[in-house]
This record gives sequence, structure tokens and C-alpha cells, in this order.
Amino acid sequence: AHRTLANFIRAFHVPNAAPGHAAAMAMHLFASEQIAEALPYSLSAADEALAQGALDRAQFHCREAFGAVEQADPGAAKIEALRHIIRTYGRASVVDPMPHHIDFFEQLLECAKSLADDHAVALATYWIGSHNYGLGEPRRSIAWLATAYEQVTKLGASTFAVQIEANLGQSSAIAARYEDALRYMD
Repeated sequence: AHRTLANFIRAFHVPNAAPGHAAAMAMHLFASEQIAEALPYSLSAADEALAQGALDRAQFHCREAFGAVEQADPGAAKIEALRHIIRTYGRASVVDPMPHHIDFFEQLLECAKSLADDHAVALATYWIGSHNYGLGEPRRSIAWLATAYEQVTKLGASTFAVQIEANLGQSSAIAARYEDALRYMD
């Protein structure tokens, strides 16, 4: 039934015409075990939910998409999907961080490490540090962010490094490490 519904929706869909199209397609494709086909729809559904401010829905779709990424064949598409999930989940969860967000980022981090993708490792590490800051754990935040900073400087990602330095400055100030805070925020 889900496969039939997915085919019906796909056949009669006008691109960009119907909000919720990607979410419906992802649901029916996942339910009919068409995991590889569901992945791009789940990523689009997460983006759409984030754009609408439906942060819990964006997080849900990111978790769904990660399930598909775990089953995907190795390659560039898998790595790009993982990076997409990390970025989107980070933006969808940073305004109200919870410990279970960090747990999910740790799963994403392990996946990134298993794929030997330094960029995804740095992204996940950064979001773990940022979420620890939001949870009132400045020392943990500093440790994670310092690791992320080292990783992105090795990658040559200077814009991202500046963002991490600002976060390190904030975390250092909260941890009463004022000299470090001033150095990072200079």
C-alpha cells in the first residue's frame, strides 16, 4: 500500500507546489522499505521543517535520514548526506539543546569516523561542543570545540574556524577563563 501511495504521489506531484510532499514521500518510501529512495526526500523534509521553524520535525527527519545513511552504500553521496544531516540537525537543535541531541551527534560522529570524512567529523565535533555550551557545560564545550578547531584548521576551513573561535571565547568566559576568552574573541 505504501509503495502504491508513493508511486501515486510521485506521478501527480508538481515540483515545489505542495508543502509536505517530501515528508509524505519519505514516510511512504520508508514504510515500503525503499530506503535508498527515501533518503533524499527525508533530507528535503528536514530542510522544509527547519525553514518553517518546526524544529522537532526537522530533528525527526534527520534521524530518519540517518537510518537510511547507515544502510547506504559507501561513497560520496553517503558522505554528503551525512554532512547534510549534521548541519541540519545542529541548526534544528541548537536553540534548545538536550542531552539526547549530544547522544545523536555522537552517533553521527562515529559514522563520520567510520567513513574517514574529516569534514563531517569536524562538524559533529563542533555541534557537540556547541550543545555542551547550551547545556551549561563550558569545560566540556571547550574540550570539544578545541578539538573541532584543530580539525578545521587542518582542513583549511578558515570561515568555520572563526566561528569556532567565537564559540570557544563564549565557553571560556562562562568557565571563568577570561584570558582565553579574550584571546579567542580578539
